[in-house]
Amino acid sequence: MLDFTFFGRVTEFFVGIALALLLRNNKFELKFKGFTYLGIFGIILSICALVSLKVGTGFGVDSTFGKVINTFFLPVFGIAPLFLGLIKEKTFLQKFFSTKIILLLGKSSYIFYLIHLGIFVTILNKISSNQLFVFISLNVISVVLYRYLESPINKIIRKNVI
Repeated sequence: MLDFTFFGRVTEFFVGIALALLLRNNKFELKFKGFTYLGIFGIILSICALVSLKVGTGFGVDSTFGKVINTFFLPVFGIAPLFLGLIKEKTFLQKFFSTKIILLLGKSSYIFYLIHLGIFVTILNKISSNQLFVFISLNVISVVLYRYLESPINKIIRKNVI
């Protein structure tokens, strides 16, 4: 239940909502500079804890403590501080995520999500068993579909509806 339902992901929603409300009026100023690095530390700590709880062949997410780490600790002490830092702090990571190629990959990530399983990956796996080739090809296909399908359709819908 904690893996695939709203009840298992509700913490992530509430943490995101709290962060949005905190930043909504853009009057929030950080007194502590280092949320980006605090978030990275929280994520690394969570991953290390999950690896130490390794059950079978996967991460330790299957254990009760692993579910607590994944459901509560990671969003609250990893993802939220990282996002807060990326929004409010000027760091190398913020500059990296602001580059044109990363922004384009971010915009095309929904198409990537839609095609990462299915016909495209099946065809690409028949062409090559190299997973790096498959990954890069899926990203190229995602960018093309975003530029020439999703973005134009989005503009048409916004023009006619809004």
